[in-house]
Amino acid sequence: MKDHIKEREKAGVEFSKVIYFGEGGNNFCPTLRLSANDYVFPRVSFSLHKRIEKQSDQVKAQVVPWTCASSILETLQNLNNGD
Repeated sequence: MKDHIKEREKAGVEFSKVIYFGEGGNNFCPTLRLSANDYVFPRVSFSLHKRIEKQSDQVKAQVVPWTCASSILETLQNLNNGD
């Protein structure tokens, strides 16, 4: 993720926020690289969600746990509308 963002910046693309989705424990490391402007969507009761709950003090991004696509869609629509 970090490399991808750097490559895009070199191409002149800037991101105002990063939205990251994950389930597994291997998604925790990228989550730690997110800023306070970013969002992480861990799937409820999966490894990433459990790890974020245990180590929430290490996560700067806004955490939005999800169980179904409609909750993701609602959050993304609110972000798009500036809420």
